[in-house]
Amino acid sequence: DAMLTATNIAEAEWPEWSAGLTYGLGDRVLKSSTHRVYESAIAGNTGADPAGPSGQWIDVGPTRRWAMFDQALGTASFRFDSIVVTLVPGAVNAVALIDVVGATVRVQTTGYDETKAVTPGTISFLDLPGIDAPITVTILGAGTVAVGTLLVGNLSTLGITGESPTAGIIDFSRKEVDDFGEVTIVERAWSKRMSARTLISTGAVDLVANRIAAVRARPS
Repeated sequence: DAMLTATNIAEAEWPEWSAGLTYGLGDRVLKSSTHRVYESAIAGNTGADPAGPSGQWIDVGPTRRWAMFDQALGTASFRFDSIVVTLVPGAVNAVALIDVVGATVRVQTTGYDETKAVTPGTISFLDLPGIDAPITVTILGAGTVAVGTLLVGNLSTLGITGESPTAGIIDFSRKEVDDFGEVTIVERAWSKRMSARTLISTGAVDLVANRIAAVRARPS
């Protein structure tokens, strides 16, 4: 939370949950402390913390302001005309945006100001000066603009990518067929997957292995 110092996306698409109110089946609320939206799974829902283990709420997903930071595909922050966020992540040299809808993306920090046109896939800014200064990201476009994922960090070299990489997705949706052959599809999240051979200097094998181990269990 401390890294996000400014944004023009309000966290108010649903009312804040209140322990003193009674919610009906399907009512939605948000909790600014968790930055997530919840839907009531029962009628007469009173006093049950949506983020708790009561089973009376369904976690719908991140709030609109924080969707770009949840490191998951399939969720997006959006706003009419523009999205502007200012972050203070420390000394980083790279910014990447995934699933952008709009016309241009601009990244600004001390001694750096670059604008790129929106294209399919990842939009990367890989030459930031790496100083501890605020970073402002601006997305402009006609109508609604959106960004699925916004990442900041430092590049880590793993080697030279070899020929013939493969790419695809892992889909966590469910398809169920009943006794009468009716198919029900429950759409869920998905993730990208890529496999590539890498050319690594013999003397750097341990270094690369350690870099991979350092980010295990972390989206990277």
